[in-house]
Amino acid sequence: MQFLEKFVISPSPDHLLLLKILSVLLFLIHIPYVSVLFGSTILSVIFQGLNRRESNSFFLRLAGDLRSFGVVNINSTLLLGFLPLITLMFVFAQIYQGTSFAVANYLLIVLALASVGFGIVHLYRSRFSQHEYGFAQHVSVAGLGLAFLLTAYFILMSSASLVLEPEEWPVMHAPFPTFFSANVIPRFLFFLTVVFSITGLAVLLFMTGKPSEETLDHKEYGKFVRRLGSTLALTSILLQPIFIFWHLFTLPDTAVSGGLFFLWALVLFLLLLAALSLRAGLSASEGRMRVRAAVIFFLAFSLMSVGDQMASSTANYEHEKSVSARALEVVNKLAAEREERAAAAGKIDAAPLFDKICAACHRFDQKVVGPPLNSVLPKYAGNPDALKAFLLNPTKQNPGFPPMPNPGLNNVQAKAIAEYLLQKTQ
Repeated sequence: MQFLEKFVISPSPDHLLLLKILSVLLFLIHIPYVSVLFGSTILSVIFQGLNRRESNSFFLRLAGDLRSFGVVNINSTLLLGFLPLITLMFVFAQIYQGTSFAVANYLLIVLALASVGFGIVHLYRSRFSQHEYGFAQHVSVAGLGLAFLLTAYFILMSSASLVLEPEEWPVMHAPFPTFFSANVIPRFLFFLTVVFSITGLAVLLFMTGKPSEETLDHKEYGKFVRRLGSTLALTSILLQPIFIFWHLFTLPDTAVSGGLFFLWALVLFLLLLAALSLRAGLSASEGRMRVRAAVIFFLAFSLMSVGDQMASSTANYEHEKSVSARALEVVNKLAAEREERAAAAGKIDAAPLFDKICAACHRFDQKVVGPPLNSVLPKYAGNPDALKAFLLNPTKQNPGFPPMPNPGLNNVQAKAIAEYLLQKTQ
């Protein structure tokens, strides 16, 4: 039972489509932020360690720059890290309402672990200037924050894999998902390559893109940073096809479609273009190739998110149909209740309603467009509900006359006109 179910309603087909679009947009906002936060923190710790082993002004400077660059401020974390996860909880609670798959509960665990990780990484950032006085403690703080983030996003990737296997939902009773799906490991490893691709491209775009006192006052330092970003992004992009094929191979049959394979083929093509742009820009100092590579990779990343949503929709087609049907039932029930309240507030005068809607085609004692009512209504005598049903959904009854168009009556109006007509023809 999902704890958020009492706060959400069953989405209609249009609402369901908007929820899917929103989930894609949330991932496009959240994953790049988390990637830069996670990747830059790892690199900062690595270069701190390298500086301790081999004193190098570039290493320590880069560690500090990465720390400042990757962890901007607490407001960014709240807006780009915390808020999207909360929103995703409500989105998935609506999409998977009524199932035994407690995805909102899993996302609550992700939110809790990620929040602790964000907080610890911010603590690492705030104490960076003290690293010389307690290196082991300082690095341990960063390592602990990274461990929380790794665990959180492993659970998130596990949940994304289990979304594709609705047949497994009834047997899942663990408080958080683990290895129920063969797709978990390739998805998580692919996620890590995306993290380092985004980190490397971010370093290229924002740490070497324009002169500043911190990064480009020394020509050799600028080359060093540029080489690091290019190598990191290029290596991780070249690894991604391996995990893409592994991911596609382990997808459940119910999630696979021809359109999905075409989409991922396009992703692979874009990754190739991004890698070629990075390779061409390895020795170049201008930013044109770097920007091109980043734009191409962002397009590929967007298609990755769309591909995940496409697989989810394919795997959960029957569930989404049932959700939409429940939403329609709720809408019809509310409409009927409104009509009943309106009828209770004041009885509808059926005569002017008949004159307005029906009289253009029908008379009681003569043929107009339709047959004379006196000749067709006797079969409904004593059965106003049958006549009401016909008025709500008319079908062709008499071969000599055209089919009656739907007059667009609601339940209360149809009932009033049915009673009026039967009374007039008694």
